[in-house]
Amino acid sequence: MQKAYLQLPDGQMHYRVSGDPGGATWLLLHRTAASSVMYEGLMGELNSYHCVAPDTPGFGNTFDVEGWPDIQRYAAWFEAFLDAAEIDRCWVFGHHTGANIAIELAHRLPQRFNGLALM
Repeated sequence: MQKAYLQLPDGQMHYRVSGDPGGATWLLLHRTAASSVMYEGLMGELNSYHCVAPDTPGFGNTFDVEGWPDIQRYAAWFEAFLDAAEIDRCWVFGHHTGANIAIELAHRLPQRFNGLALM
């Protein structure tokens, strides 16, 4: 498991990455008031996949936000993250708030996603 940052227009987004870089990519979106640390165990089990778990803006080690952004704003930040990470196509797993963000991302960018798993 590695931890890293990507620079987005609004600040640095922290993320965890693990698994086979040649495998199918899974974007893992966490629930509100958590961080990508919640996915460390799952990422360890999915070692044949390329797993990327960013901290949502305002949580974990990603830049702080003012107020409560709407789901569309969060989706825009994750779209910028996908661009910066050069992830053209992936699967998405979203838990709670992460599921709402995943749905918005798939609505905005259907060509970038193989499918969704929501919890």
